[in-house]
Amino acid sequence: MKKRFTVNFFKFRRHLIIAAGKFGVLKGDGKRMHFDYKKDAPIEQVNADFLTKEELVRHRDIYMGEQAAALSVFTDGKDKCDAQVLCRLPPSAFPRYMRNMLDSIREDAGGYVCHRAFFASIGSGGAVPAEARKLIKSSFGSLEGLRFAFTDAAKKYREQGYLWIAEENLRRHRALKLVFTKGNSLLPPHMHGILCLDMWEHSYSGRYGCDRGAYAAAFLACARWEKLVLVR
Repeated sequence: MKKRFTVNFFKFRRHLIIAAGKFGVLKGDGKRMHFDYKKDAPIEQVNADFLTKEELVRHRDIYMGEQAAALSVFTDGKDKCDAQVLCRLPPSAFPRYMRNMLDSIREDAGGYVCHRAFFASIGSGGAVPAEARKLIKSSFGSLEGLRFAFTDAAKKYREQGYLWIAEENLRRHRALKLVFTKGNSLLPPHMHGILCLDMWEHSYSGRYGCDRGAYAAAFLACARWEKLVLVR
């Protein structure tokens, strides 16, 4: 039994690398290499009024570390797989006997992408740039309007997931929207995530208990508002 499991594992890994390679996810010789989650989600300057650096590092190392380990089979010796691309691979990219594992694959890949966006959204606080204020005003009426809508959404959605300030991919003008994604699901393809708040219970219960509104308000106080004006 043990021998058969070992053989099946390497057979599974081989087919997975081949399937991902067909969609341009992998390049190189197919050697195993873990996702560098510490580089993908650096935690530098933070506002301790939201969460301390130690709390954020512990959160990242536990959850992104587990997801990185689960996804390590999709990487090669030099180039690492893009988790977002991996998450969107169609079932036809995989052998039939592997398709019952797709939910698990997408769960880990989606969680990695969402966590990366969450940690990239956290800063040390500061004034909201004028250009960002203009964009917020056109979408929510005012900065206070955004804060009210964001904290209200955090209290409204009781499920586990992520709350995003996202932008629709419109050609003529920019429009911001609040989007909640359940579990580790990604945003729809026509949406571009700018700021992301992790709404899984383990992210806030230690300090905020069940007060998701206070957690969301503290996040906005340290959010990296400059991401709203960065050129994509």
